[in-house]
Parts: sequence; structure tokens; C-alpha cells
Amino acid sequence: MSVEHIALYAKRHDRLANLDSFTLKGSQPEKLKKPLKWDFRWREDNTGPKNWDKIGVSGISIPKYDQTICTGCSAMYNPLLMFFTSAYKGTPFEGIEVLSGKKMKPSPSFNKTILFGKCMIKKNRNDPNIKEAVYIEGCPVGLEKIIEALRKMGIHADLEFYPRFRESLVQRYEGNPDFNPGHYFLPGATG
Repeated sequence: MSVEHIALYAKRHDRLANLDSFTLKGSQPEKLKKPLKWDFRWREDNTGPKNWDKIGVSGISIPKYDQTICTGCSAMYNPLLMFFTSAYKGTPFEGIEVLSGKKMKPSPSFNKTILFGKCMIKKNRNDPNIKEAVYIEGCPVGLEKIIEALRKMGIHADLEFYPRFRESLVQRYEGNPDFNPGHYFLPGATG
């Protein structure tokens, strides 16, 4: 009765909602559970994703998101990383840090601090450690706001890089009868 949807179902169908009234069939869930790796690996110094080491991205710090980043901003976090990745052309970025969520604090060692989303702007807009603040506004942040902020900073991201990356993920599953692309969408896509 403590599981609301089961209690509601039982009431609507005039059934008992206790464990003794159910017969469980099949395999035991404990025997079938399998932990899945779901998280990106991050650099040991917490300045960005581990794959940036392979291509040499430097001059930028994007500390790993924490539990305070909301669902809306977290959906835009991956496009942000992809835009920075696509903009990297072998020359270090010029001392940029990107802060997200609700707890991160700026460091005085960066030339520009990007405050990603309404919560981060509200928390740090007046922080004396920020030399130059760049606001990516929104709740949640939108793709157009990310692109606009990067352009104002002189960072020229390949806007097709993120959709190509997403497409490459879909292609991994082509031909698999269990995969239905209709179950997924690309944030910011129009079709």
C-alpha cells in the first residue's frame, strides 16, 4: 500500500495490495541485475572530459557537473562540450572556466568565467574572483544561447559537430530490431 500507483490500481480493480496476493513468476531480479557504466570519464585534474587528452584540448576548465545541475541544463551540457571540442584547432583556449549547477565557485586564475544557466549566474554574478563573466542565460539554457555566447567570445564552434556526433550514436544501432529511433530526439532539432 505504500507504493501509490500499485495501491491505486488495487483499489480501482478491487484487488488486495499486499505481497501475499501476488505470485511472482520468472527469474529473480537480483540474479539478472547488471550495473551499467553511464558516466563520462573526466580528467584527473577535473578540467574536462578524459577524451580531451587525446586531442590535446587545453586552456579551458570545465569541472565535472555535480548533483546540483538540473535536468534542463544537464541536457545542454553535452552540446556545450561538443561545441568546445569542435572549436579546438590545436591552439590552447585563452584561460576559460565553465561553471554549472548550484555549488561551483569561480577561480581567480581564469581570464573568462562562463556561468552556465540561471542558477550559476545568480550564485556567482558578483564574485570578485571573476575577471570577465560570460553569461549563458536560461532555465534551462538553450542551444542558441550557447552558440551566441561562444561567438561573442570569438570561439567558432562547428554547429554540425553535435548533430553528427548524435547521428554516429544512432548508426551504431542501425539494423538492430530492438532499436526504434522514434523513441529519441535531438534537443534543439526541428524535425
